[in-house]
Amino acid sequence: MKVPIERLIYSATIPPTKQFIKSIENYDKIMPVVVTPQGDNFLVHIGNRSVAALKSLGKTEVECVISDLEGPVLALLGNLQRSENPIAEAEAIVELLEGGWSKENIVENLGIPMYKIYPLLNLHNNLIPELKQKIADGTMAVEAGRLATKLPKDKQLELAENEKITIAATQSARRSEQLVLLDLDSITIPKTSELDQLADGLTRICSKIQPGWEREVLTEAVRALESLRGLDYQE
Repeated sequence: MKVPIERLIYSATIPPTKQFIKSIENYDKIMPVVVTPQGDNFLVHIGNRSVAALKSLGKTEVECVISDLEGPVLALLGNLQRSENPIAEAEAIVELLEGGWSKENIVENLGIPMYKIYPLLNLHNNLIPELKQKIADGTMAVEAGRLATKLPKDKQLELAENEKITIAATQSARRSEQLVLLDLDSITIPKTSELDQLADGLTRICSKIQPGWEREVLTEAVRALESLRGLDYQE
C-alpha cells in the first residue's frame, strides 16, 4: 500500500548516507517499509532511513507494509531497526521464530525478505559464540563470518584467536581445511596405469570436491584430475 510521506511518523536518529540515497535513486528499490496505524497516520518500525532518503529525493509516497503487531514484536523491531549489527538482527529473528512465527510470517508481516533471513540464520546457527562476538564488535567482517560458517568448530576457535579477522584470513583457513579434506597425497597416480586404477583415482577426487570450495583448492583438484586423465591406460 502506498502511503503519503506526510502521514508517516519516522525517526531521523540514523540519517541515510549519501551512498544509501544514491543507491535508491539509481535502482529505485527499497526493502518494504513496515508501519502500524497510529490515528490517521502510520508509525514506521522498519525503514526509517528509507523514508528519510525518499523524502530527500522529493518522493511524496512510500510503499508500505501495514501490520497489526503486538508489543513484544514491536520491541524486537525497534531493536532491529536501531542496530546495524547482523548478529543482533539474527537474534531478533530467532526470537520471533521461537515465539511461534514462521519465516513466511516474518516475510509477509514485517517485510523482511527471505534472502536476508537465511544468511542471518546461517550466522546464528553455524558460528561459535566467539566469532559472533567479533562480528558484533566489528573486528570481523560479516562476509568473513559467512565464509567461516563452513569451517568446523575447532577451526573456528583457531580463527577466533586473531585480534581482527579479515576475509583473507578466513579464506586462508578454509583453503587449509579443504586441502586436508581433499587429501590428494592419498591418491596414488600409477606409473603404468590400468583402467580400474585410473577410474578409482578420478572417482575419489571428484567425490571429495564440494560446492563453494575456494578457487585455489579447486585448481589443485583440477591439476590432479588432469594428471590422471593424461596417463595412458590399457583396457
